[in-house]
Amino acid sequence: MRRLHHRARRPALASVGLAAALAAALLGAPAEPAHAATPASAVLDDAHKSVTWQSPVYPKGTVGGPSDCPPAAEDPDNKVCDRFDLTVSTPDGYWDDNPEGGVPISIEWQKPAEDFDMYIYDSAGKQVASSAGTADPEATVIPRADGTYHVIVVPYDVTDNSFTGKAYLPETIDSGNLTSFGGGHGSYSIEAGELKAKADFLTGGQLRLQASPSGEFTDPAGSAIIRKQPAVQKHTSTFDKGDYYGIRSPDAVLRVYKKPLRFGLYKADNRTRIWQEDKPLRWSTGGMRQSLERGADEQFFGGGEQNGSFSHRDKTVYVANNTNWNEGGYNNSQPFYLSSAGYGVYRNTFAPGVYHFGSPVRTGQQERRLDAYYFIGDAKKVIGKYTALVGKPFMPPVYGLEPGDADCYLHNANQGERHTLDALKVADGYTQNQIPLGWMLVNDGYGCGYENLPETAKGLQDHNAQLGLWTQNGLDKLADQVKAGQRVAKLDVAWVGQGYGMALDACDDAKAGIEENSDARGFVWLPVS
Repeated sequence: MRRLHHRARRPALASVGLAAALAAALLGAPAEPAHAATPASAVLDDAHKSVTWQSPVYPKGTVGGPSDCPPAAEDPDNKVCDRFDLTVSTPDGYWDDNPEGGVPISIEWQKPAEDFDMYIYDSAGKQVASSAGTADPEATVIPRADGTYHVIVVPYDVTDNSFTGKAYLPETIDSGNLTSFGGGHGSYSIEAGELKAKADFLTGGQLRLQASPSGEFTDPAGSAIIRKQPAVQKHTSTFDKGDYYGIRSPDAVLRVYKKPLRFGLYKADNRTRIWQEDKPLRWSTGGMRQSLERGADEQFFGGGEQNGSFSHRDKTVYVANNTNWNEGGYNNSQPFYLSSAGYGVYRNTFAPGVYHFGSPVRTGQQERRLDAYYFIGDAKKVIGKYTALVGKPFMPPVYGLEPGDADCYLHNANQGERHTLDALKVADGYTQNQIPLGWMLVNDGYGCGYENLPETAKGLQDHNAQLGLWTQNGLDKLADQVKAGQRVAKLDVAWVGQGYGMALDACDDAKAGIEENSDARGFVWLPVS
């Protein structure tokens, strides 16, 4: 679900030399760059709620990260990399219950198919945020921002393109008292002033809860994620308990509190809490959060790939995509979490989110809407219902379960002059040393290319391995490559465009391209998913 960048792993900023170099590049930015009328810095405070800036046009992008950018003194017009200083000044406690958890900052491309990467450092040169395809426009959040931050934008894969940078201080509004409640047969409408909400009980112990301060229920993800909408559970009834209305289904009771509007989900006995909002829904300039009471021993899991974290109690999980492959990174996060209290929840969105599993639990996305599917049951049942909604994994071919080898076997600068058929010499080593080998990507490197595909595929098959190719330049050549022997497709970079839905469609196209041009089961390999 995230844009896939095929890059060498970058060292952490713990390196003193690199940190010093970056600090020099960032802190040395000139006060007034020569290009256009773009400011070099701005302040966000009570008097200045938002800021925008415009980059120059980049004729050709750089490749790599901020360490590849020249020092600011050697790039005074930001013609290689764009630099911007942002000073944030907020009152104490400003971020304690703010849906966006910090200052949202984004870069919107003039030509959306091309690619900038954004890195943000504090005044000491420590990286505090980054963006590599978290949204369109690319966006991230400076967590609990206070002080001066240095933004550096690397035009990663760009030709004659520029961007507009934006940052703002989120301002919050809380839902008021209930003003309208009605519905039946599994679907109910709820209003609290400008906020409109909708609760749909679904078959199999599921609930979809939507809310919008605009009064309109939108679905930006469409059918890109949810494979099949569950049927509405029509056998429901309502009752009035004074402080709240209750909606009863065969599996649970949803409480709709009146003053102020809050929601609580209970088991069918209406006594055993599954989850309970402790505060009304809160929305801000570009986000909405839900605040829940936390059980004394409640544990939380999920969020997709959260490096170094398994149980998330007392932790903050980011549902976005950064460029940190180490502990604390979240390169393949998902808007889903599971609670030991007997439920799981999936947010139907591509928008980045911040989930804080403290007391209370505060979860939200960078959008002014709530669209959440709640699954009731133990962990096994919850995961089953979640995967039934978004799609269950299919069985890969046997070689897809075996180790693979990925390298550039044509004109590799690190290895000297090589040719694609040289991959077979490496395969010989696996066989001679009795090391399992299921497949080999033989063109895994920028501009690597390939040659002699049929001979390479046949040679690998003699080793009980299959040929894989990286689709750096798109999927249009896949049919011919599969007919020549390709059985593994690595998806990355060029084909993803703006990522998200386009990336998911490309995954389906690659699988189909293998299966429609051979008798093999499709196998798609995605680094960082």
